[in-house]
Amino acid sequence: MERLPADALYEIFVHLSLPEILLGRSVCKLFHRTLTSPPFLGLLRPLPLLAIRGHVSPLPALHVLDPRESRWLRFSLDFLASPSASPVAASLGLLYLWVDSSESSQRSLAVCNPLTRRFRLLPPLGSAWARHGTVLVSGRRVLVLSELAVISLAGPEGPWQKFSSNLASKPRSPTVIGDSVFALCDVGSPWRSQWKLFWCRLSQLGRTHLWAPLERQDWNDVFDILKRPRLVPGVGNSILMIGGLKSSFALNSPCSTILIMLLDLETLKWDERAGGGWKAFGGMAMDSSEVFYLMLASLLCPDSDAIWGQKKLLHCFYDCVMDELKRLWKL
Repeated sequence: MERLPADALYEIFVHLSLPEILLGRSVCKLFHRTLTSPPFLGLLRPLPLLAIRGHVSPLPALHVLDPRESRWLRFSLDFLASPSASPVAASLGLLYLWVDSSESSQRSLAVCNPLTRRFRLLPPLGSAWARHGTVLVSGRRVLVLSELAVISLAGPEGPWQKFSSNLASKPRSPTVIGDSVFALCDVGSPWRSQWKLFWCRLSQLGRTHLWAPLERQDWNDVFDILKRPRLVPGVGNSILMIGGLKSSFALNSPCSTILIMLLDLETLKWDERAGGGWKAFGGMAMDSSEVFYLMLASLLCPDSDAIWGQKKLLHCFYDCVMDELKRLWKL
């Protein structure tokens, strides 16, 4: 096999599944060199993987769901030179993480390729950005957002460029669609939240009023009925908004239902895509964490009905998501 040209090996190995590629790297040096080479990785088709961020552990790892195969994959992150790592974003097969230094309390932003097990530390940030900034990646451009400013990194060597912002509070669940960034912002009072949708263009980061509200009169109370809404990129030119449906307009009304709304960015019309109580999906008695992530998985790959039968695969991350959902929606 060593006599085969590299292009022939690529044509053979490109038909392997992602788990088979991960296993194949450890077979021999030839396989490892071939399966981690940039030309081969460039031939792999994009996968709509859903990542689960767990608690910090001595053996950091990333669990991702492949909805097309109804299978969970585990990527070890033990190659990172850090006692702990927290994944925050991904783009073009690269994973971006906050990593802690073993020698100091400084926190750095790193980028790695879980397949090749290589990583690079990005230019240092200030401590305030590392503690409070929200990381967003579009292609190779890295953004860190706050309510006061946005900093951008166009290349791995830097430098960071800073642009003033004009938001009333920190942007929540920012999402990139094409050349635009969409984010939710709480413009209410300390006693009552009032969410609005804002957007900006990446090509206009230097303008004075960076963010602009995106709203229409016919949207009615779409932002008032959801508690702690979050944005998720939709298919094509659309955005999904997921939140707990309030039982009333009272200040601390409880939530017993998850609602998913879809915004078509071409028509600017909202459409309800899914909703119901924790037991309304799949006919199974599932808790909130199962419903939340299975709904996301089914939206990523609507034809994969087998996901709903894989309840046994979900136990690996119960603890790392249940507390967060309860905190967000006060369940």
